[in-house]
Amino acid sequence: MELPKTASKMAQFTERNGQCYDLPGTAQCGVFMANKADGCEAQLFRGYKCEGFTNVAVFQDELRPVGGFFKSMAIKCGVPPIEVAPLSLGGLGAAKMQKPVPKDGGKRRAARAGGGRDSR
Repeated sequence: MELPKTASKMAQFTERNGQCYDLPGTAQCGVFMANKADGCEAQLFRGYKCEGFTNVAVFQDELRPVGGFFKSMAIKCGVPPIEVAPLSLGGLGAAKMQKPVPKDGGKRRAARAGGGRDSR
């Protein structure tokens, strides 16, 4: 189902969750795509007239397959996007990492670097 730009005129009814559309039959999967800046989401329902919530799909710039059994969906745009902050590595950052010091304080390594038993 591809919604044209005049889709708001085709909606059966509008509620606070968006505009509800009944599908021609039961769908088992869907692919949702739109501009991320539009902030659109589709709430999927297993019954007609948007009854029996099943899943939610957020529209992105890439293809997003969503599975389940649904007969209607409510589409709402203008939802502010939630930008997840990057992970903080805390004390695991490479600048803070130190090499472990051997129990003998590194004396064994220094002895090997000096040439060993027979260095002339």
